Amino acid sequence: MPEADAAASPAPVLTLDAQTAERVALLAVIRDTSPADVVRRLLSHLAASQGVSPAPGVAIYALYANTRIEATFHPSTSHVTIPDGPAQGT
Repeated sequence: MPEADAAASPAPVLTLDAQTAERVALLAVIRDTSPADVVRRLLSHLAASQGVSPAPGVAIYALYANTRIEATFHPSTSHVTIPDGPAQGT
């Protein structure tokens, strides 16, 4: 949204119960950011975990018992997927 439009229209208001507001505020302090950014990041993480526009995976590997294990790291969900072999899965 252009800067002029943002100044012309007020931001929407989100009403939270006291416990949720305290948790969001705590996360904001821990992350050294604003409560709005905490909510934005949580929603982005949720969208990514639901399969909405996933980020591409990063090819990784590990050596286990002298065997190279190929895998993919998904930054949006912090999950690792092993496509085949005895450790196959997420």
